[in-house]
Amino acid sequence: MKNRFFVLAILLTPHVVYASDNTGLVMNECRPIEGTSIYTQEFTGSVDEAINKPGGIAKGFFEFTSNGGKVPRECKCKLGGLLNNSDKWYDTTYFTATTPLSHSKHNRIQYLDLNDSLSVAMYYWIGKRNEYLDVPFKNEKNTYPELCTKVAHKSGGWTYNPSADTGAKGKIDLRFKKKVVGSTTFSGLVSTLYASLNKNVSSKEPIAQTYLNITVNTPAFCSIEEGSTINIDLGSVASQDMNYGKEPTGYNKRDLNLTFNCNFDGKLDLTMLGKASTLSDFYATTNTDVGIAIERNGNLVIPNKKGNEVPLDRNQVGHFDAKAYPVKTTSNVLTPGDYSGSVNVLIEVL
Repeated sequence: MKNRFFVLAILLTPHVVYASDNTGLVMNECRPIEGTSIYTQEFTGSVDEAINKPGGIAKGFFEFTSNGGKVPRECKCKLGGLLNNSDKWYDTTYFTATTPLSHSKHNRIQYLDLNDSLSVAMYYWIGKRNEYLDVPFKNEKNTYPELCTKVAHKSGGWTYNPSADTGAKGKIDLRFKKKVVGSTTFSGLVSTLYASLNKNVSSKEPIAQTYLNITVNTPAFCSIEEGSTINIDLGSVASQDMNYGKEPTGYNKRDLNLTFNCNFDGKLDLTMLGKASTLSDFYATTNTDVGIAIERNGNLVIPNKKGNEVPLDRNQVGHFDAKAYPVKTTSNVLTPGDYSGSVNVLIEVL
């Protein structure tokens, strides 16, 4: 068959969109100090045929991290004391990850639908808990205390965490909803991550967002159901029953059946590759006086000759059914003994 080659390219690009001024947050809202971390994951290429099937999963298809492995954040908070002017500890920060994509669970993991063929499981790292959580999730705690204190040139109380790493890295598993034939594409927003000091407060500015640009191309592929090596025993034939250029007298032709399982629609062109015998319509063996005939639908399959079409059915399966038998290729008296021959199969996509 024709070989097709694809160039695989993965580009992991974290960007930083810088935050505006120090105003605009309501109580218990959080925002990134250096701006939202934007992760854009890109892929164009083919995948292992073993996972290109319904339910096939490529774990860790994308893995990404922010510059420096941190997403520093600050939050607007309420100071303690009778006059609300004393430092105060908050025992945790809450994290919520959203997605604009439809999603469903498989084996307790949430998969986000990219299109009819592909879905992804998207994970963000939760610092201090030291674990990945699959998107979407709501009000997940990191159980890390934050100090609310006064900050120069800002009104009220603020928490400030320059070493925060929640949302600083993530990963994506790719899942096939159905077999991809040809090409499939997705481009757009996958998920957004927010932080707040109160589970009843929704922050306006995300600490991280993830975008995905992916094109999966599937090269034409066929496998032979009977395996890569097929042995056909032509049996024992008396030398006096062998005929020049014809099947032996009283001989029962042997079956040579091939089943092709492919990943595309159309048809194949099959060529039997092998050394021709003295009579060029037959395949040579280790006995120079004996050749092997391969016959399909009453016609000889000539060595190294194209034109043996194999149509694929609606299940992308093709069948090549033939018969094989020995022939005498010279006028010499045959010497009794074993012989063998070999033929390779070349398949091209039409």
